[in-house]
Parts: sequence; C-alpha cells; structure tokens
Amino acid sequence: VPPAILAAKKIFLSNSGISSTVYSGGQNRAYNQFYEALQGSGFFQMVGDPSDADLVLELQFINSGPGPDIFKLLIYDRKTRFLLWTLLEPITICNRQRTCDTNFDDALLVLLLNFEKLAGKAPNVVR
Repeated sequence: VPPAILAAKKIFLSNSGISSTVYSGGQNRAYNQFYEALQGSGFFQMVGDPSDADLVLELQFINSGPGPDIFKLLIYDRKTRFLLWTLLEPITICNRQRTCDTNFDDALLVLLLNFEKLAGKAPNVVR
C-alpha cells in the first residue's frame, strides 16, 4: 500500500454522480452516503477543497449492462495527482426496489470498510 494512503488524514471526495433508475435517492445518493460514512468514521477529516486534502477520492458508479452495477473508488495522491489505488465493489443484482436499495447500501458499506482497511484504519473485512 502506498505510504500516502496510510498517512492520509484529510480527504476530499469528488462526485461523479449516478445515472440509474434502478436505485432510489437520486444521482447524489452514493456520494452523500459515502461522504457521511467517511466523516462519521472519525478516521479522516473531510475537506471541501482538494488542495487541502492528503488524498482525493473519486467515487464512480458503473452500469455494466447485464452484469452487476459496480462502485469504483479511485484514490489519488493530491500532491502528485497520481492514481494510487482503485477499489471495486459490485452491487448484487436485484429484482425488487427495496432489495435493490439494500444491496446498494450494503455494497457502499463494504467499499467504505475496504478503503478503511487499505488505509490501515479498520480491522480486516471478510468478503
């Protein structure tokens, strides 16, 4: 794991939005939930300007057609602007709205826990 990830204290989260009608909550749902979870974890200070951050995270949503949708978290070093790491988390395929929303929440939580684990801030995540 790059030292910049392990040493990070300040995080800027960018939002690439969601373009999907499968999940409720609008295009900013994933960003809002992930931001609140990062902030609530107490491991990081969330900043409003990327120039104030140690790491810049870009949360993406990938609609892969017939396969499962995927959350993609790109982790950049703010100083060098180099991509340091990428985390992917598939969202379990669903048929009912309630199940789809639950699967969305579950995948986002696993993504958060795996980021915290990568950053040395959380215990191992069994997946």
